[in-house]
Amino acid sequence: MMLTDSRPKLIDAEIFEDDRGFMSVYFEGSSFIAKIIKMTSSKYGVLRGFHYQLPPTAQDKIILVLEGAIQDVCMEMAGNQPTGMVVDNSIGDGAKCRALFVPNNWAHSYLTLSESSKVLYLCNEGYGNEISLNPIENYKGWKLGEADMLISRKDLNNG
Repeated sequence: MMLTDSRPKLIDAEIFEDDRGFMSVYFEGSSFIAKIIKMTSSKYGVLRGFHYQLPPTAQDKIILVLEGAIQDVCMEMAGNQPTGMVVDNSIGDGAKCRALFVPNNWAHSYLTLSESSKVLYLCNEGYGNEISLNPIENYKGWKLGEADMLISRKDLNNG
């Protein structure tokens, strides 16, 4: 699979299973090279703000839910402004062996819907020129009410 789409794309893993368990392959033969691998751990109701980076450090990302369930939302950007195009992927549950490719012109945010979640990010660029947007002000389709969410002061204040 080539990861060159201009919109977020769900990736269903190919599963190889036997009596020992399973191995999942998300993609093979891609030109994607991870320069940063990071993991977040969040408890129920944590809402992570919309983040993305401007050139020259714009990042394509591959996001895998390792544990728990999340509502995953991507928002198309033009420079430092949203275009209004939003994709609610709800890749959800880590047991489903799904990943999400997020192109570098899309901001990414997620809400933890289970008791906890662990999310792995593979990013093809380093840090720099980051834009953060308040997830409450910029998207109204979250599956929990604001009173049930835990949001960092940084994310509420647009970075």
